[in-house]
Amino acid sequence: MRLPDLVRYAFRALTDRKLRAILTIIGVVIGPATIVALLGATQGFSSSITSELNTLGATTIVVTPAGRGATITQLTLPQIERIPNVSVVVPFYLLSGTIKVAGQTQSVQIVALNIADLRYILPGLTLQTGSTPTGDELNAADVGYYVAHPNIPGAPNISVNQVITLSIASGGGFGGFGGFGESPSSSSTRQVSFVVAGIYAEFGQSFFIDPDEGLVVPLQEGEALTQSGDYSGVMIVAKSIQAVAQVQNDVESLLGSNYRVLTVSSVVDTITSVIGSFGSLLASIGGISLIVAFTGIMTTMFTSVTERTKEIGILKALGYTGRTIMTMFLFEAIMIGLIGGVVGVSVGSIISYFLTSLFAVRGFTAAGVGRFTRAGAPGGMGSATFGGGPTTSLRVTPAITPPLILLGIGLAVGISALAGVIPAWRASRLQPAEALRSL
Repeated sequence: MRLPDLVRYAFRALTDRKLRAILTIIGVVIGPATIVALLGATQGFSSSITSELNTLGATTIVVTPAGRGATITQLTLPQIERIPNVSVVVPFYLLSGTIKVAGQTQSVQIVALNIADLRYILPGLTLQTGSTPTGDELNAADVGYYVAHPNIPGAPNISVNQVITLSIASGGGFGGFGGFGESPSSSSTRQVSFVVAGIYAEFGQSFFIDPDEGLVVPLQEGEALTQSGDYSGVMIVAKSIQAVAQVQNDVESLLGSNYRVLTVSSVVDTITSVIGSFGSLLASIGGISLIVAFTGIMTTMFTSVTERTKEIGILKALGYTGRTIMTMFLFEAIMIGLIGGVVGVSVGSIISYFLTSLFAVRGFTAAGVGRFTRAGAPGGMGSATFGGGPTTSLRVTPAITPPLILLGIGLAVGISALAGVIPAWRASRLQPAEALRSL
């Protein structure tokens, strides 16, 4: 029997029993729709986060003290510089402070480093206006775009040469740097004033520091603020992306277990692993619905064979072989799976776009890497925002790829074919005399 004839026969059999066919197809649709929607959304999140992180210092490694007695001093730097494939070593101090803007208190990040080395850490960062303070200007700072342009109704913008006053917690540390840093040892605060030397242009996301919502001051100022020669950490720039893993291993071997070594690639691997496991768990839910569809298709096909016993007897009397009869009924089951798979993939694709828009990630900043807030959720625990700038959205596009589409359709067709095998085999085994006896 030719393929066009099989298609026409299967389509006619389905249209003769429209309600049953529609209900069976709906049962098939649920499986691929669930799988495509959940896998597409989770893979989209994974790809978007990975892509975002890979553009934010892919060759940068951050090292911070993490154990009792661990310190990073000027004596530590030459040891790190001697590691092969290390391009630049940038020590830094990191503190937290608050600033009053239009009667509201805002948290800001203060980063102290050799400002000339910022070009290695954030190569695209430029000044919108003003200049970079030198090491001699200890009370001068460059401020981020959203610090200078707070997103607060009625709040004035900050201009170059303006004096701003920050409240800085005694004891210095900042616990919001990706989980690094020590908590302040005292709740007392002190007032520190800075002259705005320059204002950075809007930069966007960064992995290790947040130039849009912080202050950058010379390294010597950080030492004066913390009253310590121990750095908060050091940023190491590898010569290439391929060398990052080896440099990371060498740093860990050099410094030991009392230091935390973080790279973009390690964060990417962790995120990918977690999202992958979560996606697999969600996809298993779609697998359960496919089992339900399997049962529904088999029930429908058995009912169809029972109702069409006379038709089968006539076909056999006309010379149709058992193999041809089996192919006809099997193709009918495949047709149900094909229609259900195509509709399911389409529905799942639409749902995946809805899911990614519903759970759009906001607050994706360096200081809060790995700590996100859902779009529209109020800031609070898990919020990664600083200053008065608006939180930024991580744009997520569902990963509706050809392999995923083929997977959804293939599963639907495969399950339908398996469900139709036994009923089709039973139809092929009917004897003409027995079948015609029911006429």
